[in-house]
Amino acid sequence: MQRKRLVVISEGDGDVEAAHSLVHRILKEINPWDCLWLDPNVIRAGGLQNLTGRKATNWTNKLRVAQNRGDLGGVLLVLDGDAERVEGAAFCAKDVATELATRAASAGGGSTYSVACVFACPEFETFLIAGIGSLAGKPLPNGRPGIDPSAQAPPNLETAPRDAKGWLRQHMRAGYRPTRDQKPLTDMVSLDDIRKYGLRSFRRLENALRELVEAIRGDSHVTSPRMRKPST
Repeated sequence: MQRKRLVVISEGDGDVEAAHSLVHRILKEINPWDCLWLDPNVIRAGGLQNLTGRKATNWTNKLRVAQNRGDLGGVLLVLDGDAERVEGAAFCAKDVATELATRAASAGGGSTYSVACVFACPEFETFLIAGIGSLAGKPLPNGRPGIDPSAQAPPNLETAPRDAKGWLRQHMRAGYRPTRDQKPLTDMVSLDDIRKYGLRSFRRLENALRELVEAIRGDSHVTSPRMRKPST
């Protein structure tokens, strides 16, 4: 079968490179290379606020950019889940992801290619803190000090700290800058350590990638999460 393109859409700054790295590492374990290839050029979304409300059309515009690259099999949206309110309602990662996946239909999502929407809750850096056991005390690839050897992950990362970037700044001797440090830490972190922590949003990311792979391999098209049909 002809291999299809998988495109990642993420926020910007360090998230773009880090998201691509993390997705590639997870895909290597799934081994989907018979049916897809990962586009190296992540599309910058600039955050949830740029895809909703008055800027809602930006979402379908980003999808059309991905589609115009040709041979599109799937799109994975990965954003931070640290918003407090979205379009006047309290933020719920599942509800907003479902709404974005549903809106993707107007740009061909679910009919000509697959779309999966995922929020890293509260932030992408939460994944790194969850895998702190594989990072603490290890230098970064360029030799700079990394995360303090004594650093330990808080007990419930999906609710606190809300400022995961700030937490890393406090626990890195040279401070934390996403554009400089996010990808190297993502390259180093143990995926098994993140899994052991039990983050629901990381589990959701892995499941979303499996859904995309299965759809592409089966020459079908899905949107994820799917809108639930009302009970009768």
